[in-house]
Amino acid sequence: AAAAAGGGAVPPPPPTSGTSTTPSTGLLGSPPTTTTVTGTPASLPLPLSFQIAPPRNNAARIYVGSVDYTISEADVRTVFQVFGPLRSCQLLPNPEKPGTHRGYGFIEYEKDESAALAIAALNGMQIGNRAIKVGPASQSGQAIPTVASSVSVSVAGSAAAAAALAMASLSKMGGPSGAAGRPQAPPMPVQEPSRILLLRNMVAPDDVDAELNEEVADECRKFGDVKQVLVQKDTEEGKETVKIYVKFADRAEALKAATTLHGRWFGGRLVLAELYNEVKFELKQL
Repeated sequence: AAAAAGGGAVPPPPPTSGTSTTPSTGLLGSPPTTTTVTGTPASLPLPLSFQIAPPRNNAARIYVGSVDYTISEADVRTVFQVFGPLRSCQLLPNPEKPGTHRGYGFIEYEKDESAALAIAALNGMQIGNRAIKVGPASQSGQAIPTVASSVSVSVAGSAAAAAALAMASLSKMGGPSGAAGRPQAPPMPVQEPSRILLLRNMVAPDDVDAELNEEVADECRKFGDVKQVLVQKDTEEGKETVKIYVKFADRAEALKAATTLHGRWFGGRLVLAELYNEVKFELKQL
């Protein structure tokens, strides 16, 4: 009272151990006091409970379907990891047949670019006895219908190189190369992106006839719009061979054809496929 009478301020009582000097802000407590904090909102630290991590980008997650039931999850991982490190690889199990899968699943990469390469190179490729379907996965984890679109030149070129490695990885499971015990095709040569597909050893020289062009065109239309087919006999190391050039409307279509047909068996012959330089083709430098 004496201090108040003298005009001096009454100091607050010192806090006791285990208590806080901040007034209660509960429903029955005192009104909250105003605290002035310097600094911009962006520079102020947030409590841990408000530090929310950014959502994971689902562009790195892809769907794989039409998987041969004889192909294991480990086999799928072997092929897809060629395109980059994986976060996960899972084929959905079949509860009615323990130890088997339903023929589809999901794969997640560390990087979006790896997923794009895998989709460009592997969608439609035959593994085992079935041509697999590879595409983006939706937020709900379901497959997004694949829309036919052109892959960028840089992605297509990288996919061609990675697909060659993927084809080599399939040899142990007898994939596109055919039945076990047959010779395996060497890795597909890495070439620059091109609309020109070159097929070797598809037919013998004696099998070249007037109908061959259309037969090859029909086979290659599975991969896209075929603009031209050119069959040419050649001699390599003293042996007569047949080279078949197929011109596609789109480079991504040629890439898919090359990665699918390389190492396949047709009429007892091991087909070798690669991309061919567009300028040389147009100049007839074959």
